[in-house]
Amino acid sequence: MALFISEQTNKVDKKGRVSVPAQFRSALGEALPFGIAAFPSFSLQKQAIDVWPLSRLEQLQNSLDANSDSFTAGQKNLAQLIFADARQLSFDDNGRVLLPLLLLETAGIKEEALFVGQGRTFQIWSPDRYTPYKAGIESQVSDGEKSLSIFPSAEVHG
Repeated sequence: MALFISEQTNKVDKKGRVSVPAQFRSALGEALPFGIAAFPSFSLQKQAIDVWPLSRLEQLQNSLDANSDSFTAGQKNLAQLIFADARQLSFDDNGRVLLPLLLLETAGIKEEALFVGQGRTFQIWSPDRYTPYKAGIESQVSDGEKSLSIFPSAEVHG
């Protein structure tokens, strides 16, 4: 599966339908017909909607099944919240999904939805909420407060 990268703003119609950017649909590849899972972003105090390919939810469940003793109670509770609040969204013939009212209201999305690539997942934001959030991150980066390291993958053998 390709990565979700870039940002794009699309209109939300009165029924709550929004066109998912073509490059994001392409990144889903063979998973496109199965749709996506959307849920409030708990790590962002529900300011945005996290969107995962359904296969990622399956990976989470498989990990929980295989490693139940390794997860803390808090991690298990977060997984429970994700599964309980996730909504499976299917694509129509025009590449749109119908965002449930609860997700729209939670994320403060009204007329426009901003799609933000997150690598293997993406988020949907209200542009009004995302702009100050992104500015805060950019400020921390320019102040040297945040940096990014790339660690060797478990698949890399020396």
